[in-house]
Amino acid sequence: MMVGNLNFVAIAVLGGIRVANGGMTIGGVQAFIQYSRTFTQPLSWMASMVNLLQSGIASAERVFELLDAEEQSPEVSAYEPVGQTAGRVEFSHVSFSYNPERPLITDLSLTAEPGRTVAIVGPTGAGKTTLLRRLIAELGKRGRTSAVVKHCGGGFDLGGADKDSSAFFRAGARWVTLSGPGGAALLRKPSSRPGDRDLAAAAGEEVDFVFIEGGKIGPEIPTIEVIGPNVKDRVPIRDRDRWIVVSSVPLRTSRTVLRPGDIGRLADLVEARGREDADDRSERLRKRFYARHDPEVAAVLKTSVVGVAGAGGLGSNVAFHLARAGVGKLIIADFDRVETSNLNRQQYFADQVGRFKVEALAANLRRIPSATVVVFRRTTVTARNAARLFGEADVLIEAFDRAGSKQMLIEAWMKAFPERPVIAASGLAGYGANNRIRERRFGRLTLIGDGAGESPAAVSPMAPRVGIVAAMQANRAIECLMKKRRKT
Repeated sequence: MMVGNLNFVAIAVLGGIRVANGGMTIGGVQAFIQYSRTFTQPLSWMASMVNLLQSGIASAERVFELLDAEEQSPEVSAYEPVGQTAGRVEFSHVSFSYNPERPLITDLSLTAEPGRTVAIVGPTGAGKTTLLRRLIAELGKRGRTSAVVKHCGGGFDLGGADKDSSAFFRAGARWVTLSGPGGAALLRKPSSRPGDRDLAAAAGEEVDFVFIEGGKIGPEIPTIEVIGPNVKDRVPIRDRDRWIVVSSVPLRTSRTVLRPGDIGRLADLVEARGREDADDRSERLRKRFYARHDPEVAAVLKTSVVGVAGAGGLGSNVAFHLARAGVGKLIIADFDRVETSNLNRQQYFADQVGRFKVEALAANLRRIPSATVVVFRRTTVTARNAARLFGEADVLIEAFDRAGSKQMLIEAWMKAFPERPVIAASGLAGYGANNRIRERRFGRLTLIGDGAGESPAAVSPMAPRVGIVAAMQANRAIECLMKKRRKT
């Protein structure tokens, strides 16, 4: 480009002098200029190609450097996932920083209730995304679901990689809404085979908490203000909307102030805030819900704990019966996921296919206005861990499919707790023959069903007989609980 420009200047100057002296016509000067451009154009193309080649080589070096890098090993969780529909969420003394010399979150210990919308605000770099990601993960451990509304003041590009959305999804968010000056977009957690129906239903998916992240939030939303190292760089918030302040530096304010590492305490406060708003409504609803229950029976069941081993056809139906009866606490253990073939007899729905059964069941049980606390254990029940998983239970319900698993659980339970009842099932496939479904008692063991053992391959379990056996198991559990309390 420079060579062409120099040629143009030289020809214009010299040509102008020759034209002034009468030694050349203007047409001749124009011809020289045209020839000069024709000569220099290939040189310009070659220079451009050299630049592109150099840029490509530099980019390739970075790509190959990334491909050759050693793969990071996934973090292995050292704890056993345990969740419940009520209780405390606690992040204790958590710290985080991008640069060790400039901590963003230090010694944060934090707390939240179903259906609550909470705003988390602060300037760029204050640590909002990190705080929110950890809070979502902590609530997920408790069986809670979350979603995020993220304000993008500079807009967003759906064609590019949005690292914050990906971080929220990895933490456990069900959906993320991006809001910018040009509009909004709803992103749903990627699935292996997303379909149009799934995408259409995404906006209607219920979650326990919705968090709004950004620098400016609408009024009348409880707001968590996040303050970074620069205290002066704060976002203007109405004082009555400011609920909690998360700051890495000392601060004087009438509001609750937490350190960025107080995730556990923040989660506690979030749950408590939701409970305060819902308690009155829930209490009135529960009074009507239990209006026809015998007060003596209700008092006994309220302080009782029942273990349910298996969350399939028997276990999910038993759990619903006991929750509606008012049992104080259910401990449910299963490792399996919901399949489409389960929907014809188990307490799940089409939009829950692919989810872990214990998590989906806990979500469905929360829709019942009972005071039952649900603790789910997403694990395989074995002879070695059965006593630990269900040790708190007054009565154990066996709800497995296979005869070998049934025998293993009964033997492990009766060995660990010989005085506590266990209620098992055997023979419930097919239809009809109601009079063959019976209850047989062998000391602390109760066996319900037609006694046919495992179902033949051609005979499938059907909802009516599965439901009958599950109802009989739940009814027998209530009977055992009442007898135990009357003896004491």
